[in-house]
Amino acid sequence: MRAGIIRCAGTRSIADSYFVPDREAIEILTDARRRGVDVKIMVAAVHNDRQIARDNSVRLYGKLLEAGVEIYEYDRTMRRHKHMACDGVWSTVSATGFDNRSLGLNDESNVCVYDRDFAAQWAKIFADDLASCRRVTLEERRGRGVMTKLREMIASQLRDQV
Repeated sequence: MRAGIIRCAGTRSIADSYFVPDREAIEILTDARRRGVDVKIMVAAVHNDRQIARDNSVRLYGKLLEAGVEIYEYDRTMRRHKHMACDGVWSTVSATGFDNRSLGLNDESNVCVYDRDFAAQWAKIFADDLASCRRVTLEERRGRGVMTKLREMIASQLRDQV
């Protein structure tokens, strides 16, 4: 699933409440962006029921932002649904999160669809949800405080439990 969405040619969007990609996924996403692929990621912001997941997610923003990946935090409420779309033809709606626990340990499922109309519906949902998001900037990332960095460091030790 991970390689399929990321290695496609044109655009991709990822929406996940617990976005904690591993090193390989970060490399694939940043390589895609460097090739000119439009990569947008939407994550749950402060309204998150698992602070450790959020700290792990925020901890990983740096390389993505430096490569030009756009990261948006959904601010209205806890955003639970997860979906990905690629090139306007492939999409998935899932219980599976973009984290090692979901991908490797949990018994979760995805519905993957190769259909332009279905992909267009999810692209509209993603675009509509962006209106309720705040875009994360590299400057903001670099200016985060000592306590935030400490929480991220502690969370990194527990990343496989997220």
